[in-house]
Amino acid sequence: MSKKNDLNSTWIANFGESKKLKEQWLEASKTKLPLVIVGDSGVGKTFWIERSIAQRAGEQKYQLVKVDYSLKPDFFENTMRKLDAHKLTFLCWENLSLGSESEIRNWMQWWKEKKYLLDESLYIYWEIQSGELKKIESLPYLSDFFDQMKSFAFQLLPLHRRQSDITFFVLSFLENANKDLKKSVSSMDVHFHHYFTKRNFKHNLHELRDFIYSLVAFSSKKQIKLKQVPIHLFENHDSIIPVRTGISLSDYEKAIISENLKLVNGNRTKAAKLLGISERNLYRKIKEFQLEEEA
Repeated sequence: MSKKNDLNSTWIANFGESKKLKEQWLEASKTKLPLVIVGDSGVGKTFWIERSIAQRAGEQKYQLVKVDYSLKPDFFENTMRKLDAHKLTFLCWENLSLGSESEIRNWMQWWKEKKYLLDESLYIYWEIQSGELKKIESLPYLSDFFDQMKSFAFQLLPLHRRQSDITFFVLSFLENANKDLKKSVSSMDVHFHHYFTKRNFKHNLHELRDFIYSLVAFSSKKQIKLKQVPIHLFENHDSIIPVRTGISLSDYEKAIISENLKLVNGNRTKAAKLLGISERNLYRKIKEFQLEEEA
């Protein structure tokens, strides 16, 4: 299995919101409805579409027609010729917000004429990046098109809202990394759990997968230990610190020091580097805030 071609071999959506969303997606895939899937980079939108196509196609042969306006796709007329091939076809739109107004209006007119005539040979998907929604809403012609489709929209959750699934993703990526890199890393120490649940993976599954591959590539032992991870991998420039009124500065300072100590499993050298202070200063703060058990 190639790292480039697949995020995970098993469809991981085992708990809470992600499990419910998966069940709804599978139910919708039993219908002729066009499906719109929205999510951040790396949450698995393409993977979910592939699973839906597999369910709808079964054992039948089919053609997949991708219209991605970030890649200078075929013009509307050329795409129409492909759709008229009288075979099972899955049409997938991507980056429609980058298409010209005339192209989008052509699609709108086509959809207006086609939506009540969809037969068993054509299925439609629209893949949307979360950040693309603002542009869609700002373009009246595209906003109108989206309004017609949004009843069939599914919003995939970012990784930080899928805490219960993270362990399963890690195990899956670890297995794939061992196969691809011809390594034999059997496990990661228990302290990684806190690290994975606290780290903000901006690019979600893609970033988590690449992180696991990096750890496996540079490991020479059967188990990867958190203390062996380079300090730069702990840096989290995209994390957002919630600000609430009525809380003292010292309480915030204590919380920040505590969370960084937990992140590095009590390693004071790494915690001090992350916090931008000396180890001596950190030691004094640990004493002041009574954080000895975390250090």
